[in-house]
Amino acid sequence: MFVDFLNRNGRLFRNNEPVINDVGLAALALLVAESDPKNKDVLIHLIMNMLAPSGGT
Repeated sequence: MFVDFLNRNGRLFRNNEPVINDVGLAALALLVAESDPKNKDVLIHLIMNMLAPSGGT
């Protein structure tokens, strides 16, 4: 589901290349899954910003 979320929000690929490798993607998914439910929104926002294109575009 996490991969689908990233894909739907345009954060999985950039110029038809993966933004993050499989190991990093698994680590981020586990981080969100194991986090306190109160902090999930903060973690997801952080990950989305981290995977955003540089330069704010």
